[in-house]
Amino acid sequence: MVCIVEGGDPAPQISWFRDGVEFDSETDPSTYQEVLQNTLVISALDRSFHGNRLECRAVNNNVTDPPRLGKGNCRQLMHFFKKKKETI
Repeated sequence: MVCIVEGGDPAPQISWFRDGVEFDSETDPSTYQEVLQNTLVISALDRSFHGNRLECRAVNNNVTDPPRLGKGNCRQLMHFFKKKKETI
């Protein structure tokens, strides 16, 4: 999953959170000026992710909370759920 942010002064810190706890804050190397991205790769997706909420936040200060959904969306939300068993 990729979180891309353009602009910001100062440049924002982009982090992924798992159920509200910081999970990955390593920003990818920049290819374009003023465009930052953080790519989240989960190489071993297992049952521990069931029902978890993953979100990306871009913050460029410690004064205000990052925007919420519906107000300048800066978050990607992902929910993981077990696939229901099909009956025939």
